[in-house]
Amino acid sequence: MEPPKVILTENIIKKEAMSFLKGYYKYKPRGEGNTIVKFDMRADGGLIADGYLEFKDLDGETFAATLEATSESKRSEVIFQLQKKLLSWDSGSLAILFSVISLIVFQRFELFSYDELKLSVGLLLSWVLIVIYFLLFRTGLQFLDRYRYIYAIEQFAKYNVDEKWICIGSDVFPSGSDRYFKQLKKRCIANGVGLLVINQNLQITPIATAAKSDRGNNDARTRFIDLDAWVKTMSSKVGMKTDLSMQRFAPKFYIQQTIIAFSICFLCVLMVDKYERFRHQSSDAEEIVNEVYDRNSNQIPEPEAYLVNEAAMNQFGKQIDYSTIKDDTLKNAYRNWQASKLEAEKDSLKINKAFVSEIKKGIDSCNKWKGLGKGYFIIIKGIYFSERAALDQQLFVSREYDGVGILPAYCFDSEVSHYYVYVGKPTKDARSAEQLLNRMNHNENHVLKPKEKRFSLVSLLSL
Repeated sequence: MEPPKVILTENIIKKEAMSFLKGYYKYKPRGEGNTIVKFDMRADGGLIADGYLEFKDLDGETFAATLEATSESKRSEVIFQLQKKLLSWDSGSLAILFSVISLIVFQRFELFSYDELKLSVGLLLSWVLIVIYFLLFRTGLQFLDRYRYIYAIEQFAKYNVDEKWICIGSDVFPSGSDRYFKQLKKRCIANGVGLLVINQNLQITPIATAAKSDRGNNDARTRFIDLDAWVKTMSSKVGMKTDLSMQRFAPKFYIQQTIIAFSICFLCVLMVDKYERFRHQSSDAEEIVNEVYDRNSNQIPEPEAYLVNEAAMNQFGKQIDYSTIKDDTLKNAYRNWQASKLEAEKDSLKINKAFVSEIKKGIDSCNKWKGLGKGYFIIIKGIYFSERAALDQQLFVSREYDGVGILPAYCFDSEVSHYYVYVGKPTKDARSAEQLLNRMNHNENHVLKPKEKRFSLVSLLSL
């Protein structure tokens, strides 16, 4: 009989999570004293810790860990929100900066002579550049992690304890493939934050473990107090308000505002300087022509004959042949390049015809591989000796990569019966394949993955 399922409220989540963490740190080397567990702690600056755990380590210093518990009703604490203000400020500062640089380049290399335009037209050109750059940056930058604000992660960045944890209910995200869950997991790993998931049977599953932060000496740690003491402290501070909004940890825009101010000033100086110089230096075209004709040096005609030093011309005793030497090196190189390009295009058409963009799950047909020829490389996850094991591995690898297929070895040798689980399309470019393999075998921090998670490169000749 299954145990009864409970409704995962925030109180239940933080109590079960703190019980789990107390057991997690049970065997960590420590000094004298017991482990202290507290709930609903507060600190200056609107910092909140749903759970707080501390004990003395071997050096006699306090080891502290905090917990952020999130139920389905408060899932906004752990899902990312697009930082539209930050994105707009960044895009605006970069747009005006690149516009100024573009105008300088135009003038330096005479790509566009805007000196001859009216001042209003020059300003219009500047605004057009700013708008184009702004739209480009705002469209391209919105996919960066910098603009995906997660309240729980940003709050952790504002205070200093040894380790930080997030515990969420299993009903917060519908599945492990949810884009919000993937982003939360990615940010937790990048920031050294532990991630726990608790189901309705009160079973806790660790997704990521916390990394100890470098907080310097013990005095640098953020001091938390319980909720009642914090309320008394705040009530004694007359007129002082604490911001408790979800966006209170969002970054400010001082740097972007400084860049925009300096760029606008530089743009104004550039415009005024160029147009003032053009206004003062411009001359009437007819006046310039008359001045050239009036110069005495321009009244002397060109000589009709030239004296030639015949002794110098005949010192070699024979006529020097300046005829060009026929060299077909460039022509042959171009023909070879055209031939290799044509062969590559034919090869690409053959591969794209056999390997559609979305590879169907299951075992590949041998007809798909027999017409390829020699010299191809593929990236494989491993070799499996049963169809069931290969299908399971295909499903597992498909969670992280597209284009995962299964190549039966009997397509090349009827006496063998194992299977290759591969990723992507075969290619003849060994260097590109090795570069892709290297990226797949390292994580986002460029650290080599564990051996069981790595891929390898094989040639179809060796199968």
